[in-house]
Amino acid sequence: MGEGARIARIGAERRGERFADRRKIPHGFDAIVVVWLFAGLRSNELRRLERDCIRWEYSLLETNGEGVQPSICYLMVPTNKYKPEFRKPVAGEVGKALEAWLAVRPAQPPIIDPKTLHREDKLFAFADASSESVSLAV
Repeated sequence: MGEGARIARIGAERRGERFADRRKIPHGFDAIVVVWLFAGLRSNELRRLERDCIRWEYSLLETNGEGVQPSICYLMVPTNKYKPEFRKPVAGEVGKALEAWLAVRPAQPPIIDPKTLHREDKLFAFADASSESVSLAV
């Protein structure tokens, strides 16, 4: 099974009955899957998203069971090989998944971005407590 098919299957499972055994799913996995499926980012862009990459669009509101909320948000996508940092409009569900991840995300030390060579707090970084090294979870 190809990588795209595997991600699509995981996304379908996430929308349906959820995972049967949540203990096997690492924290943040739902957010990674939602961003991967619905943001249309290159893998390098996904890996390099910064912790504060969400910008809500408050001029486009929708009313639902949770009240009045923005229907879209923007992701601040880091510099890639074709263009500088840019705003990408995505569905509000992507922003909600990222906010849910940020609510439970443990503090991580900033790491050096391989493109810009600046220290940055990456959204999906993972610090290994045993070796004190930080790697990107995606």
